[in-house]
Amino acid sequence: MVKIGSKAFQGCPALTMVTIPRSVNEIKDNAFSECENLLSAYFAGNAPKMGKNVFQYTASDFRIYFSEKAKGYTIPKWEGHPSSFPREQIAVFDNDGTYLGEEAATLSFGGTILEKRGIVKRLTIRNVGALKLKGLSAVISGEYSFDYVVKNITKSSLAPGKSAIIEIEFTPEEKGGRFSVLEISSSDTDRKPFEIKLAGKGLKLID
Repeated sequence: MVKIGSKAFQGCPALTMVTIPRSVNEIKDNAFSECENLLSAYFAGNAPKMGKNVFQYTASDFRIYFSEKAKGYTIPKWEGHPSSFPREQIAVFDNDGTYLGEEAATLSFGGTILEKRGIVKRLTIRNVGALKLKGLSAVISGEYSFDYVVKNITKSSLAPGKSAIIEIEFTPEEKGGRFSVLEISSSDTDRKPFEIKLAGKGLKLID
């Protein structure tokens, strides 16, 4: 018998996905609560006995995965969380490790002087699902899309738990606020595409 203890991983911001081994048959209260960046949990075996608030206050897109042959789970929700058989799941994080999947998430480039070298932001794309994520690509849309350029995306597919880097450069052509949207396409049918708001400001030197 293997148990995950009460509050064992509580409040761990570094956790984005977790695999529960087949040998685990009980998870105690609040074991993964307040893990604000935890997006998925894959259960390798049958459903263990669950304590209270095991996955409370995790990421808004948190999802539980389990095998089609496993027993004790339910779809579309289990233990109050969205659940499904294994599938891919895209997640995007900024340089500080902040998840950018929330509706109000905005990647800010601040102010940049016109005609100067642009600001480059690096993002991490991660597959937090349980199947291979395919067809990764990115475009910029919106009124000021020409002020932003996708400079690099390192991979077109990701195995579960793997990551890729994407770089976005902001070079404003005119002064004032410059707003656009980064659209990242993939085989994740829940996020077609994964959208992140982009915000920057063009600054002009005084003559």
